[in-house]
Parts: sequence; structure tokens; C-alpha cells
Amino acid sequence: MLPNRNLADWTLRIAKSELGKREATGHNDGPFVNMLQRFVADGAKWLDGQPWCACFATWCIYQAAEHCQATPILKKTASSSSLYSDAKEKGLLLGYPVPPCIGLIRGDGGSLGKTHEHTFIVASYDGQAGTISGIDGNWRNAVSLTTHNIPDCDFVAIA
Repeated sequence: MLPNRNLADWTLRIAKSELGKREATGHNDGPFVNMLQRFVADGAKWLDGQPWCACFATWCIYQAAEHCQATPILKKTASSSSLYSDAKEKGLLLGYPVPPCIGLIRGDGGSLGKTHEHTFIVASYDGQAGTISGIDGNWRNAVSLTTHNIPDCDFVAIA
């Protein structure tokens, strides 16, 4: 399934507008980070201090949906692995990056069975170089521009 272009384009626009927002002390904290965590946790504080990359991506989708008067298909989540599972269940996995879409960096599985360790929004890609440019929440304690290798990632349509 290809992304809903209007929703996807607005998601990327919103993500770009947040570039440079930082954690307060480098411990997954601060007003912006706490707002993202509480958005995903429906106002509860149980995510305070936890990684926020998936929170950022889903928050951007929901903000874009509000602007577009659309209903997002992906659920709010703080977990990259959960986001992958939800997308797979809903038929939203892509075989290659279709910017703007969601990128998920694969994990090693480990003892927790973690399938993905980081979430970002794909801004563009260079097929020749095999890389993706992304906007990542919780990258170096901020919303940052990044580069990732395509083979290390899975991709999800923004819907």
C-alpha cells in the first residue's frame, strides 16, 4: 500500500518544523519530549524517561491527520517493534522506501524479542548510495537530520 500522499506530505512537513527540538538533560526528558510521551500514553506519565523516537513519528502522523481532517490507521505507540507489528497486521509494510514514509531500523532480537530498535520519518533516499535521509526523534537527544542504510531498515506507509 502506498502512503496517503497528503497525510504523508504533511507528516514530513510537521517533522521538519520540529528539527532541533532537544531533550532537557539528555535523559529522554524535557517539555517537548514529555508532551510526546504523554500524547502516546493518553496523558499518563508512565513513559516519562523512556525513548521517544516512535512517539515522535506517531505524533507527527496524528498532527498531520488533524490538519488533513483524516483518521490515522497506525496506532499511537512508543515502541518501534509495536509500530512494525501494527503496520504488518494492517498491510502497511512497504518493500522499499517511498518518501515520505516511516523507517524502522531493525534490532537484533535479543532476549526481549525486539524486532526494531529505532523509528524515523523518511525524507528522501538515494538508491545508488543505498542510503536514506531521515528526520529522527531521539537521535543525539534531539529531533535531527540523519542518514541510514536502506538494507538495515523496514518501511511503513503513512496511512
